[in-house]
Amino acid sequence: MMVKEKFIEYVAPTPNNGFRAILLSKKFMVFYCFLLLVANIFFGNFGITRAYAQVSESALLQLHNTERAKAGLPPLEYNFILANSASAKGEAMLETNCWSHYCPEGKSPWEFFNEAGYSYSYAGENLAEGFATSSAAIAAWMNSPTHRENILKNEFSQVGFGIIYGNFQGIRNNIIVVAHFGTPRGQPDTTLTTGTLSPEENSSFAITKPMSGSFTNNPVQTIEGRSLELVNLAINQNNFGQIIPSGGIFSFNPEVPLPEGENVVRASQPVSGRSLENKFTLDTVPPALNAEQTAVIESNDDLVVKIDSNETLSSALVNIGSEQYRAVYESESNWRVEINYATLLANVTPSDILGSQIQLTDLAGNTTIEKVPENTTAQILNLYESKMSGTNLIRIFFKDIDTKVASITQIQWLAIFVCMFLILLMIVDIIVIRYYRNKYGWKIKSRSHTNVPTFICLLIVAISGNINAGV
Repeated sequence: MMVKEKFIEYVAPTPNNGFRAILLSKKFMVFYCFLLLVANIFFGNFGITRAYAQVSESALLQLHNTERAKAGLPPLEYNFILANSASAKGEAMLETNCWSHYCPEGKSPWEFFNEAGYSYSYAGENLAEGFATSSAAIAAWMNSPTHRENILKNEFSQVGFGIIYGNFQGIRNNIIVVAHFGTPRGQPDTTLTTGTLSPEENSSFAITKPMSGSFTNNPVQTIEGRSLELVNLAINQNNFGQIIPSGGIFSFNPEVPLPEGENVVRASQPVSGRSLENKFTLDTVPPALNAEQTAVIESNDDLVVKIDSNETLSSALVNIGSEQYRAVYESESNWRVEINYATLLANVTPSDILGSQIQLTDLAGNTTIEKVPENTTAQILNLYESKMSGTNLIRIFFKDIDTKVASITQIQWLAIFVCMFLILLMIVDIIVIRYYRNKYGWKIKSRSHTNVPTFICLLIVAISGNINAGV
């Protein structure tokens, strides 16, 4: 009997506990806050920096080697010097808000390899940003011929990854993934293939900038390279005479604007008779949107917008209000944006849709922002309004509910349990106090409302430790 009475005193108001459940007392409320705070510090996101599980070096390495195994190629070894090189490249991109293989402007990828202390005979670089999972990044790379070639290049034996988070390209808490591939100098070579992103860096004579096959929107280019003897330089039909290298490295700024289109840099060594040439493209014209080919593809779960341009793109975005949705690659000039209806309904308004824009960036870095074509805007608005019906809202909310529940962490479950338990105790408190007042006429009041400030603090602690910064 004593045990039962004591239990009641803990969970309900009685004359013995001063009409306040012990579990709702101030010391227990402080204990709940302390419990969640400690749990979040040691097991959550509060107070420490956690590793993001969505994109990781181990997953990227496994997926790379899976693709190589399908092609009958040996697996890549993980190299921490390459990882340092890739991380330094990603940090430089984040700091300068630059999306290019030459970030900061004019700095080649191979300089990061050299600065990290990786001596190589072959090297390559893949870049990705905005992908929430390792598999999504690999899928995009495998759909791009040049990136796919690096993943499946027989010469590469090692790889390192840099995964950087921050505000990048106008997107809060974006993600940059850098993959640096390499083969250490002196390692036996296998059958040669073509099309790698690497220049002839293993040679003592090379043009390192501009890269062969690269694109630029800068009409005045600095020519850089390596040579152990005098070099004759020429761009297109303009011969600039002999350049004297310093320490085996030469650099020359002709200060002559280049013509639009393909340009050729030629370097020759008059003593040895060797010569090189790199072809690159100057493109200063921003890409244009093909309005007639841009349209909405109806889908039950997602709003899919097909984007078409007049040239090859490096990225495409759709801006609706304050929200920015990144397109995924389909072909060189065709991209598609998939927007979850629940996200769309929760974050944008009809007026946002009417003012929506499409942002296109080509291979040279030229960017254009155009208003979404009227026919596409009308399609988006019609679908938006149809999904706003009550039935569709409920269906969208409960879509993939099992996946959403499965994604809740143990710390989040603890926070949910504590908060629901306290709400239940407060409800019991109100019901029992009302019972006493009606039956005995006692002039007593529920004191659950005095716990509201502490309960709010408890919620803040719970939420602050469980905010996952998405990308």
